[in-house]
Amino acid sequence: MGKMQREKGKRGERELAGILRDYGYNCRRGQQYCGTSGDADVIGLPDVHIEVKRVEDLRLRKALQQASRDARAGEIPVVMHRRNYEPWRVSMYLQNFQRMYSDDIFDELKAQICGGIITLLLDTWICYYRDWQAGKEMGLDE
Repeated sequence: MGKMQREKGKRGERELAGILRDYGYNCRRGQQYCGTSGDADVIGLPDVHIEVKRVEDLRLRKALQQASRDARAGEIPVVMHRRNYEPWRVSMYLQNFQRMYSDDIFDELKAQICGGIITLLLDTWICYYRDWQAGKEMGLDE
């Protein structure tokens, strides 16, 4: 990976961390402090391992495999990604999304499900994430 690509990746991580802070989460780049392989690119969302991709041609399955490999036990691996001039999106394995929600929600989301992966706009995903975390705090998780 060239220097310009690495810098674009760092900018993407900072941008996403800032957006997540705007949502009220204490997020920051993960690699900036310890830089060890396997760290999440952005940390601060409990129970989620975030892999950030700021590229035009995303290899989504490869990115999800990396996030899965690097996630700690109990963390849900997600890829938060965007292309130039497009909004941030969140992709994750459907089975992990099902861990967060009941099957009732899938009728609304069928268009975003492809090959066992679901992709949502960041704004939409954050709403689902907040509901899931609130349920966990109330002891409603399985």
